Amino acid sequence: MEKAMRRQFGASSIDIDARQGWVKATFHKPLVFDLDALTKAAVGAGYTLRSIEIKTDGTTLQTTTNGDTVTQIKVDQTGQILELDQVQQPGRAVEVYGTLAKTASGELRLEVKEITEPTPASAYPDN
Repeated sequence: MEKAMRRQFGASSIDIDARQGWVKATFHKPLVFDLDALTKAAVGAGYTLRSIEIKTDGTTLQTTTNGDTVTQIKVDQTGQILELDQVQQPGRAVEVYGTLAKTASGELRLEVKEITEPTPASAYPDN
């Protein structure tokens, strides 16, 4: 799993606890979240992917389709759009932590566990 995460996704650090059944990967370069590719990598390494938790920075957006308002986050480094399961004020810079999932239509959705102000870039080491 470690080799796949480094080779396919550019993980800079990997922490695996096979006994408890989790893998924590840190990425210092921008990564477009691809649930299918991550699932395939886990299965290919002999694991069953139960969930993916991510933390990312971005700006909140709101769209309305057929009268339904959807809150999204535009990821800062990649421009990727992820639907949020919580309503947020549009135009807000945020750091979001949550579980990545797919909507019924196949779009990526972030089930939010925590939304905070973003960490200043100066707090991250240069990599």
